[in-house]
Amino acid sequence: MTDRELMQMALDAMESFEGGTNGLYTGEFAEERKALRERLYGKWEPQIEQLYTPKGDLISISIKRTPDGPREQIHPKREWVGLTDEELLELGKKYYNDTADLMFATEAKLKEKNT
Repeated sequence: MTDRELMQMALDAMESFEGGTNGLYTGEFAEERKALRERLYGKWEPQIEQLYTPKGDLISISIKRTPDGPREQIHPKREWVGLTDEELLELGKKYYNDTADLMFATEAKLKEKNT
């Protein structure tokens, strides 16, 4: 194994550690990762692209950490939108005799609000 391969393995391990901790260790090994990237690729900054909906909501973030590495897609967690009391009452009145239809209507309403 060459020194370059060993440095790349160490960099990959540090980045996968941070990525697998759900943000708990954000910034961990930052100086070490920067030094390894500079040694491996020269002065190269990660490329970050953000994709938004027409309303301005963030859809995803695309990151390319190394010149020859893959582009990673990060999808931010969105806030869950539930049904209001009025919507629940409306569904309950409409489907009070049919539990299955109530479940399907509730699922459809929630999908509509959260996609």
